[in-house]
Amino acid sequence: MLNDAAHKRKREESIKILLDSSDDFSDDETVQVMRDDDETNQKTISFRQLKKKKALNLVDVLPNNNNLNNLNNLNNINMNINDDRDGEQTTMKNENDKFNNREEQLKKMLNENTTERRLKEYFYSKGLKVDDCVGSGGFGSVFTVLIGENRKAIKCITNSSTVIGFQELANSIQLDHEHIVKVDDFHIIEGMVCLEMEFMEKGSLVSYKRKLTDSMLIQIVAQVCDALSYISKKNICHRDIKPGNLLVRSIDFDLESIQVVVGDFGLSFSQKSIKEVNDGGTLSYMDPIIFEYIENLKKIKPEERKNLPLPYGIDTDLYSLGVTIEQLVGNTPTDFIRKIVETLKNPNRKERVSFMHKMAAISQAYTQAFKNPNNSTLWHKHLEAASIHPFCMELSPYQHKHFVLEVLKRNGIAIQYVYPEYRKDTEVVLQALRQNVWAITTISEELNQDPKLEQVVKQNLGWIKPEIRNRFSRGENRHRDLDFYLNLVKYNEETIIFIPEEMKWNREYLLKFVSVNGACLQYLRDYMNDLEFFKIALQNNLQVIEFAPPSIRDDLEIMNEIIEKDPELFSYASARLKGNRDLALKSVTLNPYRNFGQIHKDLKTNSQFLIDVITNNPSIIEQTAWFDPSLPFYDELASQALSLDRDLFFKLPFEKRKSKAILREFFETVLVDMVMIEEVVDILSGSTSLDEEALQQLKERYLDDQQKGTIRKILLSILSVDRYKIPMPFLIELFSEDRDFIESAVEYGQDFFQIACNDLKCQDEFLATCIDKGVNVSQFPKEKRSDAELMKRAILKDPNNFRHLDENLKESIEMIQLLLSNYPKLFNLIPSHLQYEKEIIKIAIQCGYRNYNNLASQAFTDENILKLDVKGLLPFVSQNYLRNHSEFLLESVKITNEIKYLDLLPDHYKDNEQVMIEFVKYNGLALEYCSPTLRSTKEFVQVAVKQNEMALQFASPSLQVDHSFICEFSIFQEMNRM
Repeated sequence: MLNDAAHKRKREESIKILLDSSDDFSDDETVQVMRDDDETNQKTISFRQLKKKKALNLVDVLPNNNNLNNLNNLNNINMNINDDRDGEQTTMKNENDKFNNREEQLKKMLNENTTERRLKEYFYSKGLKVDDCVGSGGFGSVFTVLIGENRKAIKCITNSSTVIGFQELANSIQLDHEHIVKVDDFHIIEGMVCLEMEFMEKGSLVSYKRKLTDSMLIQIVAQVCDALSYISKKNICHRDIKPGNLLVRSIDFDLESIQVVVGDFGLSFSQKSIKEVNDGGTLSYMDPIIFEYIENLKKIKPEERKNLPLPYGIDTDLYSLGVTIEQLVGNTPTDFIRKIVETLKNPNRKERVSFMHKMAAISQAYTQAFKNPNNSTLWHKHLEAASIHPFCMELSPYQHKHFVLEVLKRNGIAIQYVYPEYRKDTEVVLQALRQNVWAITTISEELNQDPKLEQVVKQNLGWIKPEIRNRFSRGENRHRDLDFYLNLVKYNEETIIFIPEEMKWNREYLLKFVSVNGACLQYLRDYMNDLEFFKIALQNNLQVIEFAPPSIRDDLEIMNEIIEKDPELFSYASARLKGNRDLALKSVTLNPYRNFGQIHKDLKTNSQFLIDVITNNPSIIEQTAWFDPSLPFYDELASQALSLDRDLFFKLPFEKRKSKAILREFFETVLVDMVMIEEVVDILSGSTSLDEEALQQLKERYLDDQQKGTIRKILLSILSVDRYKIPMPFLIELFSEDRDFIESAVEYGQDFFQIACNDLKCQDEFLATCIDKGVNVSQFPKEKRSDAELMKRAILKDPNNFRHLDENLKESIEMIQLLLSNYPKLFNLIPSHLQYEKEIIKIAIQCGYRNYNNLASQAFTDENILKLDVKGLLPFVSQNYLRNHSEFLLESVKITNEIKYLDLLPDHYKDNEQVMIEFVKYNGLALEYCSPTLRSTKEFVQVAVKQNEMALQFASPSLQVDHSFICEFSIFQEMNRM
């Protein structure tokens, strides 16, 4: 008979056991704890109260392996779970005889029919149907059952001690990892442990032997290592890693993507609580150290075996994983996979574990890269993975230089995992440095003298000053190594502050430092005014003038030398030197647009200086901010510029184009006869008019073959200055057949096309030239406006020419497509009756037209048109149309994610879970537009809430007040925050 203290201890232990499974019950459910021999000593406690108590880990109180002593703690205790939801009781009674007669129990559990019958009876009582056995293994059978909308796997531990079932239960329910099979619930059926877990319909890796690519094998290794790393932190060892225990959650051979989970924790044990283990595992996958352990067991007495340390650990699981990969790949592994297997089976157990942590670290990188829909090829998947985590570079099947460079553009640190020869490649190293200056730590000594590398390092190494101190200031011999410090300062001027004190006071040494990197002079305050130091510094770095003292900036010899090499540094010259005529002229000549504003104000009004400036750079006359037209000597400056570049005439201020001095200079470059020049100048300056008499004289001279060319030049010159100066009838009379004159004249105004005679207007070559010079085709003969080739040329030159096409040509699909493909916004130029044609609308949208307000209503009732730009066109589609075209509406919402349009769906769509779940998965707020039935379905609402917590507001009122549902939701929120 147990005393009161023993009763209290037994009761507390049973409560602790139940507490670990209390999350499977609502807070209103109760548990009764009593002694068989004393029913009056009974206590009922709710799970709400249980959850407030502290409990031991389930693994510390449940039975494990062959050690049945813990089971005695459960002796004589009944635990009744009252479920108010279905009014049924599930009783678990632990009786001594169940374990005392183990042989009888095993025979009973080996009877598969009995197992299946008991399982089906149990679930039938709950209104659920159990399917036939879908698999069996060393410790039992697996059945499937449909629970709600989800198919679950029920694993029944039948073929061994109940301890195995409790052991798997104990280890499984505390695991929550993406790559470990999820145990959702458990059932105790007449002493038989049944685990309810997610159903993997794609089976295990046994079905995929010799079918997996290297990429898929990498993913498997990474994912399993991730899972093993996770369980190792919980001091759990799996002990039976093999293809049959690695289940496939998803697989896509086209994308070379696979996701696996680790299952079957029946042989696993917690290293915290288990002191001895039973034999188990699959021999062909065992680490050799396990065989040694078994052999040693045989050599010692049974009572001494418990003192023999267990060999099982995460490293033995990794060995099994290596054998698993060997089995999956077959007899012809690639070098890449062979390297992985050798690492997993490495006799050095620490190296195995180190490799596991690496693989676990990249598992998430691979998961993200392979799930990204934008990565359409395997190359892009590995590129993103390596960009996320540099370890992925070492495991990537792509190691060619192009791939390496692409990775380094995104992650310079990955250079430490590329082939050694690439770390000696200047291009590769430069790419890494540009992305991340810390890649300097991997540079090969052979590259120290590479000038390109020096430049990049010099620009960036300053960011890692502490690294320089730590890396290069070790050892007394460094303080005496001048070459070492010279090399250091050469890469970065800041490092001169780390040189030994004896070097800082040695002028000879400091001059050497300045000679390799002039920028270090800014850190040598005592030598800032030393002319010798500056001259040496300027030889390799002109930028030192930025921090030079006034005495250096006022030195004409130094500034002369600097400006010759870099004219932009004229801005650092002293005010006195900026007024020095020769120095200022040199700086403006070398870089006028940068330096003209820097010269002294007196020089800006000095006519001779400005003439010299223009002589060296005539185009500077265009800058009216510097060359004010009101200057009294402006005409002289402009004339000087025109003497060097006649075309500058048209860039002068308009009022200055009538200045006689400027006109005379301009026409002297065109005409030879000084008398004619004066006549033209007088005409254009307004001092004389071009009257009938003057025109008659020009006509008479033109008729003289010897003067014909000169008169043509005169008239074209007049037109270039004042296009209205010469009457059009006169030009028509004189030049109607002069193609050269007309082609030149249209440059000054397209109305000069009128000069041409009809014969010229019918010549395609002439018309093409006029089109190129901007003549509008409205002036062309009608028959030429129907010439497709000419009109294509005209449209490309100016889309407004489309208005003047022949009517038949305007309606040509070819012409419309040409117009819209180059000018999609000019849809309104198309004849109005064609703007209603669906084919034309389709072309417009395909060409980029997006002003849908101007489209005819027909555009919004044709699915072929709407599909061209669903996102842009959807707001213009009538609600009636969307209501009557549900399939199109569904596709549109998928593309645009505009879930508000779901409100237009017919009720039978809103009530279709298969349809609506697609929207809820990607936008939980779509729950608002689902039917009341779906908004009351717990599993459906959970999907929405997991996607967006705000979706809870659209759940049915009953779910919003459902305590257990809200509790689950709160737990999910907390997990997300973690």
